[in-house]
This record gives sequence, C-alpha cells and structure tokens, in this order.
Amino acid sequence: MNWSRARWRSFADWGSRKSSSPALPWHHLLHRLPVELRDKIISLPEVILSRLSETKQRHLLIASTGTRSTRIFERHPGWDAAAPYIVLPDEADQQLIHERIYREVKTNDGIKSFVSFLEDQCLKYEVNSFVAGCTDIHRVTSICLIAATAQSLSLIDPLQIIAKNYEDFVDE
Repeated sequence: MNWSRARWRSFADWGSRKSSSPALPWHHLLHRLPVELRDKIISLPEVILSRLSETKQRHLLIASTGTRSTRIFERHPGWDAAAPYIVLPDEADQQLIHERIYREVKTNDGIKSFVSFLEDQCLKYEVNSFVAGCTDIHRVTSICLIAATAQSLSLIDPLQIIAKNYEDFVDE
C-alpha cells in the first residue's frame, strides 16, 4: 500500500485533479489512503452502480474473480439501489469468464471470440446488456460498440463513461 500511496501522491503533486484506479480490485484498498488522496480518485464501482440505477435494466456483470471475491460492488453504499439490475454469473461461468479474460483479453489473443462469448453469456442469462466490471474488459467494449455482431448488446463501461463526462467528474 505504501507504493500506491506514493503513486497517488505523485499524481496529486503533478497537478492531477482526479484519476481512477488502474483496476477494480484496488478499490477495496482505497479506504486505507488519506482522505485528501481518496477524494481525487474517481470510484469505478460508484460509476457503474450509479449507471445501473439510472438504466433500470438488468446487466450481466463481467469481472475477474479478484473483483468478485473482494465483493467491491456488494460492499459499496450504492449496491442496494443497483442490485436488482445486476445479474451475477454462476460459479462455473464466473470461472470461465475469469479464465477467458486472462487467456484472450489480457493477451489480445481472441478478443473477437470473447465478444461472441459475451453475446452467448448474455443470451444464457437472458439479458441484452453487460457491465465491464474489470478494466481489462474496456479493450472489448470498443469492439462491442462497433462490431456488427454485437449491435444487439448494450453495455456499461465505467472508463468510457468517465471519458465522455470527464469534466463532470473533475468538477465533483
């Protein structure tokens, strides 16, 4: 945690007004940072849960097992409002999602097949939307937005939301 505290401090020292964490599992450690650093961090779980509550549409959570095991979403104050709109994969599918994130997405080897896999998972869980609950999924969401085969899917990607609305987040 000392390394990350120093890293966050350096961002603040460089004049950064706001930043997000590099990965969702880090969010379960943010409470250990001093308040002045925590206030400069855009909470990815908060962005996701807020958007889920706004859409009022069921979304399949696509996340690594690390994100799921830390229960980042479930422990967030916005969970109760968003919970009806999150579909959690069963244990076997969660393991498969995790393996495919590491095998296909992190290695950039099979991202298109991962998009097809997402479509199949959404069909299985009877949803037409998913949540990018892992920052690595951001690599896939841009393909989903332009791929003809994924036009039927909608998604929540906190990194895209922040990029599109950055001034709003910085001014908070």
